[in-house]
Amino acid sequence: MCQDAWTTPVVISGYLATGHISGAITQIVCLAVDALIYVGFFKKADKRKVQAQMANAKKAETQA
Repeated sequence: MCQDAWTTPVVISGYLATGHISGAITQIVCLAVDALIYVGFFKKADKRKVQAQMANAKKAETQA
């Protein structure tokens, strides 16, 4: 085990902090769970953006 810098990449820091592969695997699992949580928020934001663009396009067509 060693004290690694905060700039050490995620999987490598997990291994260095614990001295065992389980630290790296735990970080991979946590990273995957975090990504899955955020996907829903990104999809919702994208859907709102597309709806706004469609509304703006429809508004521009009616004004032309």
